Amino acid sequence: MSLKEIRKQIDLLDARILRILNDRMELALMTSKFKHGVEDTEREKEILERIRMNTTGLINSELIGKIYAEIIKESKDLQKLNYSLIAFRGEHGAYGEVAAREWNGDYIPTPCKEFSDIFEGVKSGKYDYGIVRHFSSHHNF
Repeated sequence: MSLKEIRKQIDLLDARILRILNDRMELALMTSKFKHGVEDTEREKEILERIRMNTTGLINSELIGKIYAEIIKESKDLQKLNYSLIAFRGEHGAYGEVAAREWNGDYIPTPCKEFSDIFEGVKSGKYDYGIVRHFSSHHNF
C-alpha cells in the first residue's frame, strides 16, 4: 500500500468519525428532551469509566478520557442552547432534510428510518417537529 493509499484510507476514516460524532451530538440533543437540566455527573462518570475499561490497542486510555471529556462538554453545551429538533425520513442529505432546513433553518434536522418513527417521535416529545414529504403520482392512461 502506498502513502497516497494510506492517506486516502485515513481521510475516509476521518469522514466516518465526523459523521459518527454528529450522530452522537444529535442523540445528546434528544436526551435533553427527557431529562431535567443538562448536568448528570453520574452518567458522565459511567461513560468515562466504560470508555477507560474498553480502551485497547494503540490508544492511551488517558488520551481517550480527555477526548470523551471534550465530547461530553460539547454535548452539554449543545443541550444548553435548547435547539428544536425536526425529524425527517431518510439519511442526512435526503430531500426531507432539505425540506426541513427550508421550512426552518434554525431547527436541527434529525433523520428517521420510517415515517412512523417521525410521528411517534413527535408524539413522545423526542422531536419538536416532523416533516413528511408527500409524493403524488400522476398517471396518463
